[in-house]
Amino acid sequence: MIAFVKGIDPEIPENRITEALNKVGLDVINVTRLNRKDDNTPTSTIKVTFKDANNPNTFIHTGLQADSMHFNAEAAPQNKNSPTTTTPLLHDSNEFPSLPNMYQRQQARWKKIIEETTKRLFKSLQQKIKTIEQTISSVETLINDDAISSSSLSDSDEDIQIVNAKNKNNLQQPQNQTKPPTTINKNKTSTQSSTTANDSIKKPTPNRNPTAKTSKRNRSLDSLLDSTSERLFSLLGYNIFRNDRVGKPGGGVLGAVKPHLECREMMNRTIHKNEIVAVQIEMQLYKSMLISSIYVPPTAKIGMNIFQDLYNINNNCIIVGDRNATLYEIGSANTDARGK
Repeated sequence: MIAFVKGIDPEIPENRITEALNKVGLDVINVTRLNRKDDNTPTSTIKVTFKDANNPNTFIHTGLQADSMHFNAEAAPQNKNSPTTTTPLLHDSNEFPSLPNMYQRQQARWKKIIEETTKRLFKSLQQKIKTIEQTISSVETLINDDAISSSSLSDSDEDIQIVNAKNKNNLQQPQNQTKPPTTINKNKTSTQSSTTANDSIKKPTPNRNPTAKTSKRNRSLDSLLDSTSERLFSLLGYNIFRNDRVGKPGGGVLGAVKPHLECREMMNRTIHKNEIVAVQIEMQLYKSMLISSIYVPPTAKIGMNIFQDLYNINNNCIIVGDRNATLYEIGSANTDARGK
């Protein structure tokens, strides 16, 4: 009731061989791996002991199927030489398992493997499809937000230009008209009523509650109207941050930022004729970045402390601008924008 199997990898444990034999209907008592006599190390030969005397013969004819590998079985030497060994009869159906049953078991096993693999692949595919749908939805939301922000900014710019044109017309009309001395009170009354009407036009009631982005944009536009009433400047589709030179027609620095970028003004100063405006933009990679525009006229010296102040605000800083001053700090004794 003993049989041997040779050439089995030592990594295949005995319990896995026992399970494989039980699945095909063989009654196994014990599975033992033989060791070498000289160093007592495991070999690739397995000794299998069966409870039923007919199982070894069946096992020799069918072999061992373990981990998708087939191994041939051999009878024990004493079983081959023993006179009591009976040769199985070919017509005895109990000695061999029927081929249809073997095929059915093998087919059922492969069917189960295919079903499990198919379920796992479908589950992975559904997860990938769900991830793609979420990504598409996020991109569409961002595109819609940008479109709404751009349209609302365009409307605000048009309102500013219309109000500015009406203000100019209202200022020119009193100068061109001659006022009879007898109707001074009436003209004052009509002028006050037209001014009241224009004020009502310039200050429309909001239709919706402002969001964080629209409130920032409105603040920048309001500051633009207040600080540049003499020379209005607007750039369609951008938020404007300016440092204007007070009392002079030229000069000043400007920063223009797209409305979909989250930003805030960090510095707007003029130090020793050094004009600076700095805007911090929120980013995904560096969290935030400070972009500064600086202008130094030829008659002024560069304030080196300004650069340190900017880097103290944010170390991720880009400084651009027009520096025409004499560069004592970097080794030039007499240099300006004209190369003199």
